[in-house]
Amino acid sequence: MVFCLREATEAHQGRGLLPDLDAIVEAALTGVAKVVDIEPGASTSQPFIPMSTDDGDAWMLDPEGGRVLCLAWHGDRQSISVRDLSARIKIEWDGRFELSGPFFILSTEHPLVGSRHIRGYPVEELHQVLEDVRSADKRIEGIFAPHDDVELTADFIENIPL
Repeated sequence: MVFCLREATEAHQGRGLLPDLDAIVEAALTGVAKVVDIEPGASTSQPFIPMSTDDGDAWMLDPEGGRVLCLAWHGDRQSISVRDLSARIKIEWDGRFELSGPFFILSTEHPLVGSRHIRGYPVEELHQVLEDVRSADKRIEGIFAPHDDVELTADFIENIPL
């Protein structure tokens, strides 16, 4: 029984999500851009991608669900709700993200950020890391999912040039 408790305690202490998030915020606050992938098993049961930018922004991305959490915005650390519990991690995400061309696109409930297209983030590096950590199902969905679909309304159809 004591051995099991010791193993469980050591396993929980080995989880590094909160220290990883603190490190990425510090990078953002000192103007260091970086993208880190936290593989499942290292600190969590699913992959996460913390990233910082040289202009003081930091984010945590959920590559499977497309969710995003603002950790720092324009050099100011943001209040976040991440609870590292012994059996799971509870995260209150701000919103959603996607990458399109050179843009990091956000749709958030964060009062300072809102919804916006941001140019200048390391989008190419993010594409590569996302590709590396996403499940096969998610990668296949990205290939076959409609990206530029348009609702075929009567008005749209009427305005199609012949």
